[in-house]
Amino acid sequence: YKKAIKYLRELNRAYQEHLNFVMQKQSLKHEAELTVVLDELDGMKEQYQRNLPASNVLTDSFIGFGATHKEILSTALKAAQHPNASVLITGETGTGKDVLANLIHQNSIRRDALFLPVNMAAISENLMESMFFGHKKGAFTGANQDNKGMFLEANKGSIYLDEISDLPLSLQAKLLRALETGKVTPVGSSKEVPFDTRVICSSNRDLPAMVENGSFRRDLYYRLNTITIHLPPLRDRLQDLEALVLHFARKLSTEMNKKVPQIDQSFYRALRTHSFPGNIRELRNIIEHLVIMHDAELWRDDCLGDLKLKGRSRREKRFSFDTQADEREKSAIIQALQSCHGKQKEAARLLGMSEPTLTRRIKKYKLGIYTRKNAMTQG
Repeated sequence: YKKAIKYLRELNRAYQEHLNFVMQKQSLKHEAELTVVLDELDGMKEQYQRNLPASNVLTDSFIGFGATHKEILSTALKAAQHPNASVLITGETGTGKDVLANLIHQNSIRRDALFLPVNMAAISENLMESMFFGHKKGAFTGANQDNKGMFLEANKGSIYLDEISDLPLSLQAKLLRALETGKVTPVGSSKEVPFDTRVICSSNRDLPAMVENGSFRRDLYYRLNTITIHLPPLRDRLQDLEALVLHFARKLSTEMNKKVPQIDQSFYRALRTHSFPGNIRELRNIIEHLVIMHDAELWRDDCLGDLKLKGRSRREKRFSFDTQADEREKSAIIQALQSCHGKQKEAARLLGMSEPTLTRRIKKYKLGIYTRKNAMTQG
């Protein structure tokens, strides 16, 4: 009896080992077959995208009919046909960079996967790496479970890095490596994980100037701007104003269960005198205010009386995202000089630029009073 039990156990163990071997072999076979089918599906999706008629593209969210609008839309749709190419969208705050990024995603073969917008300015610097590339449980205090990160979360889809110029220098090299290798390394792990995510970036600052002053990596800039699309401010594309007003009036009135107003030409004439420092976002807020506060079926110029619209002065026309970048650079230099007690060599190292470049910037912004040399002369 004991021998019988022994042989039965050995026979059962041998059977289980054989069963595991067969199952593993079958699993590998099915996995290979599934890979072939998925590859064929990706090819069919790509072919379907190429054969779509022009009238089927999803462009309703990007409003306008001027020559500039048509050129931007044409470039965006061409970019959408190349789902692995990085796109850089530039322009002032409120010009609709996020809308254009989403349009590119929705018109690509990645449309069925996730479009993940990321506001760079809203993420704490010490959490950026973990949020981008993920982390392992216990990698740092508070890491109570594994996190795959945004690049893997948007796998097969698109990730939109809004205001990429806010990315710290310490992370720029890691982002560049991830984009070049197609792999990320979670915090607390030594294993690289592959991803397939399209990267679309935006910036309201002058990135070439940041490259020159050393606050943005040159190699990363070239990697991100395979295709560059610039969105001009609303004051420079007023031919789209009427279309935008009608779009927002219809959309917001419908959402609030109110009758869509008729709009008089005097209303448009009044709006055209405004400089729109907040661009399309500001225009939307104006229309939303009127939909809520005015019950008139016809909007005239007098509807805008309580909004205190400002005229378009020459100074406002010249003010652009280049000027905003200069102000930020000036502020950064002042802070660096103050923290280094006016020592230009140390300040240049802190800013990541050469000392001659810093000297030129100090001269350009007239910041000599913050330097040690000037302080010693006054003393």
